Amino acid sequence: MSTLLERILAAYGQTVTVFHAQEDARTVRAFLQGGRDAGETAPFAVTPLGTVDDRTWIYLGTAQVEPGDTVAFAGDTYMVQNSQAVWIGDEISHWWAALTPQKEAAV
Repeated sequence: MSTLLERILAAYGQTVTVFHAQEDARTVRAFLQGGRDAGETAPFAVTPLGTVDDRTWIYLGTAQVEPGDTVAFAGDTYMVQNSQAVWIGDEISHWWAALTPQKEAAV
């Protein structure tokens, strides 16, 4: 099953970079999608410093991610809030993770 998913990711996934503690960055293919809660009208919040993306992003990929890891895509970085392995039979099919946009430090 993971071979099939890897072929799907190779054809349709996005190129992301995973930064895992104590390891070098890995560039992998994954699905990264912004999500919104039901009834939410806009995928951002207005703050005194401007607008910020407040969506929870979803990661689906074969590369393991854990809370505290970061995922970079298209110039933005996202912090892994929680993750879990998705099993099919006796093997891990893929990893699911909820991400939040990493805020830039105020200068």
